[in-house]
Amino acid sequence: MTQSTKSNKKSKRQKGQGCIFKRGKNYSLQYYVNGKKKVVSLKTTLESEAKARAKEYLPVIEAKTKEEIAFHVAQARNLAKPKAEVPLDEAYQEFYSSKSRKQSTSEGTLENYGRIFNRFKNWIKSNHPNITNLFDLDHEITDEYASYLWKFKISENTYNYHIAALKLIHNVISLKHHRSSNPWNHIAKKKEKKKTHKELNKKEVGKLFEIINDEKFYLKDKEQLRFVFTLGVNTGMRLADCILLKYSYIKNDLISCYPKKTINFDVKVMIPVTSKLSEELEKAKKWQQEDSDYVVPLIAERYLRNPHGPKKDAMKVFNKTGIVCGKNEILGFHSLRHTFITECIKNGMNIHTLSEITGDNIRTLEKYYIHLREETIKKSVGKIPSYNI
Repeated sequence: MTQSTKSNKKSKRQKGQGCIFKRGKNYSLQYYVNGKKKVVSLKTTLESEAKARAKEYLPVIEAKTKEEIAFHVAQARNLAKPKAEVPLDEAYQEFYSSKSRKQSTSEGTLENYGRIFNRFKNWIKSNHPNITNLFDLDHEITDEYASYLWKFKISENTYNYHIAALKLIHNVISLKHHRSSNPWNHIAKKKEKKKTHKELNKKEVGKLFEIINDEKFYLKDKEQLRFVFTLGVNTGMRLADCILLKYSYIKNDLISCYPKKTINFDVKVMIPVTSKLSEELEKAKKWQQEDSDYVVPLIAERYLRNPHGPKKDAMKVFNKTGIVCGKNEILGFHSLRHTFITECIKNGMNIHTLSEITGDNIRTLEKYYIHLREETIKKSVGKIPSYNI
């Protein structure tokens, strides 16, 4: 009999005590409880150690009730230890202050995580008030919440983001308390329908400013909001960066700053100031305040108190235009970034230079931002080499 045949042969034990056998590299123990076959890994490659560990499971085999079985299995696996206590009301703060979480995560993302966890926590208080400890959550509860979340008809992307955030928070806290199980791990992702912000053509950009310039269309701090749109079109900066632009960032016809979204990655952008933008910056000086360095101080102050207000005002402009989006497109201020990047490429700007201006790496620019229309691609036919064949 060969060595491998011997190792795979089940070792006999006394009747009722099961048998050990090799599964892959490690030994396992097979036994029966109430007529049902049970197999547990003994986590060793040595037969002598396997036999010794198998003896630890004898109380499991001999136990007569489910409660006894659960207790003895836990005891054999060294799991019968006091349960860690992490009150749900304190869980997010423990995650936030943990050194185990990714420290480069932006504050904006962390705020999103906080809102997601609070929503879950409030749901628990309403539906399972007896659950107060994070580690009392089980698969049934997380399944129930996932179903509840999906009933709100949110997008697949948003659903996946919520579940991933809750999974991450639980993982980070579990690491500190030496817990290996996570009741969120088994929840499957929804198949995402990838959407991108619509890139606007020049006519659609003109429509935006036509709406903003309409005296009958009311917007709070409208003149300053108009400048924010002007900044977005001429720099490709995100809404938050446009609103929070400071005069101290502008020197020698260059805007130099750290975008809010990537500030933790130490990514600095340098954006050339166009002649049109320079004119608008000159006009904006009438809003200057002694105690503020912000170019649009009224909107900046509102944004710092509650960012949703200025965001809603910006969306009012887009909604008023009636611009039609494609099936997998969405419309918003970020569309101006897509427009800026695509137009720069169409005008022949080097993609490496564009990367320095926007703060995005070349792969991100190519994958998400550059939208070359059919007519633009057709014009490149002269650059395709020809052969005598």
